Amino acid sequence: MVESVDTQDLKSCGHCGRAGSIPASSTNINLYNCKTTVNTVVLLYFDTSPIFGIFIKNSNICSNIHSNKKNMEVCFSLDNPKREISTIRGYISYSGQRYDFPTGESVKVKMFRNQRCKASPEAPAINNKLIAVEAAMKNAILYYKQNFKVPSKTEFREKVRLFLSGSNAIEIKRQEQKLIVYIENYIKDCGLSKHTTNGYTTTKNKLEEYEKEKGITLYFEDITLKFEAAFRKWLLEKTFVKNGEEKHFSRNYIGAVFKNLRRFMEVSKEVDKLHNNTEYKKFKVESETADTCYLSISELTRIYKLEITEDLIRSQRKDHRKQNIQATVESLNIVKNKFLIGALCCMRISDFNRISEYNIQGKCIKIMPQKGSTLRKPEPVEIPMHWIVAEILNSGFDLNYKISDQKINKHIKEICRLAGIKDQIVYYRTEGQELKQYTCEKWEAVTSHTARRSGATNMYLSGMPIELIMFCGGWTKREQCEKYIKATVNDTIDKLENSNYFAGQEEKTEIKDITPDWLIRRMQETGETVKSLSGKLAVPEKDISGLLSSGSLSPWQKALFYYFFRSVYSV
Repeated sequence: MVESVDTQDLKSCGHCGRAGSIPASSTNINLYNCKTTVNTVVLLYFDTSPIFGIFIKNSNICSNIHSNKKNMEVCFSLDNPKREISTIRGYISYSGQRYDFPTGESVKVKMFRNQRCKASPEAPAINNKLIAVEAAMKNAILYYKQNFKVPSKTEFREKVRLFLSGSNAIEIKRQEQKLIVYIENYIKDCGLSKHTTNGYTTTKNKLEEYEKEKGITLYFEDITLKFEAAFRKWLLEKTFVKNGEEKHFSRNYIGAVFKNLRRFMEVSKEVDKLHNNTEYKKFKVESETADTCYLSISELTRIYKLEITEDLIRSQRKDHRKQNIQATVESLNIVKNKFLIGALCCMRISDFNRISEYNIQGKCIKIMPQKGSTLRKPEPVEIPMHWIVAEILNSGFDLNYKISDQKINKHIKEICRLAGIKDQIVYYRTEGQELKQYTCEKWEAVTSHTARRSGATNMYLSGMPIELIMFCGGWTKREQCEKYIKATVNDTIDKLENSNYFAGQEEKTEIKDITPDWLIRRMQETGETVKSLSGKLAVPEKDISGLLSSGSLSPWQKALFYYFFRSVYSV
């Protein structure tokens, strides 16, 4: 005989009287009379999942009802927490037994916190698997509760596997997941660098803006070739205002958006198994080599020789308050020295802005490039110290000075302007669907990334083999390195004309051709410094430093350096 009763009629346990034995969320309760020692069995339905409690005069069985919620908890732990990588195992208790189930997932121990994988590109996939395993383990326990059976550990594992693979499993609603929600979770859990996640966030923001304007919600199945055409057209027509001027997004900007979108779709399909859409693989990721400038060795030397004083800044500013002038002088000098280290060592801002004393090893700077270190095996870069860098460090410059990337980008323009780097330059950029030409003074085009371009280009113009430039800059692919070399057609022609091949003789340089730039290149190639040359040639250091920043050399000076490098180094 089965009798249906209302939840309100069973607010406490019939044996011990403890309140809360019947959860308020139960939808219905059925009472079963039984001829066994069990007096009454109560079947509770939580939505569509049945959970059983047993009323009996035996208080141990009675307590099963009160501990039911606790017994249904699944916890995950590492099999080998003392190793670098460990497998993950799930545990659940039922009827005084503790059951385990191997998830089949492995994770770096340091990435596993609070029973979930954190800060790892694989985190979303692993965590989704843990959710599925947790649901299957609970389903298995519910199955045995319904049949009043306590399974063996082997039986429990088999039942979990059936729920994981069968149609009765509690499925994660993957097909219905929104694209933006997935991207937000991926950005949070991927564990990549701030620079990378900032790019991902930009892509997410553009997709959200597109959704809002079009009045739609994007799902994985919506990311088709038809969507690509519509979204690309929207980006090409979209404008923004910069410095009071309306502009279109550049080709590289749009290419980066589609590159990131393809990444999201690839990971969600191949790693997280959230969809079967493959049209994203045909999306075009267009780009063009940035038409940007570099600073020559002579220009970098002018920056190095620039004395940034309070009087100089006061002549450039309307605000003459002493504390502001002093703060500006300090900031500009910090930026000048950090930028020069980056430009002469071919570094990114993320690297030259964090160099510390422990990176200085003898006559070299050794640093682990920050960009890409989360995606590949980290390999440190060791760069010989340029003589200007050596003098900056010997001057007592504190490498631990902290300054933001934004301030470096702002101050380096002012520094270049104060150093007189004002040549008119022309550069081109595709914005929207139009190739546009811009003209400006060179200092206006200088950014923090000009340092890395300048390093690669000056190394190239000095005759350094591309393989050595790649080593100094940490590039793994030749084509990546070549994109940073900003030598003009005239620079390349000069390099060809000065080579042994076209000169048709072993010694191609004549005394009349010696210039400060030639001298600087020879010093770079041979490792000579102002101090070492001063000692070997008996010329005061300040005189040699003055020659490096001057526009020409006298005949005797040309002859002196020509015969020194020819006799000692055969160059």
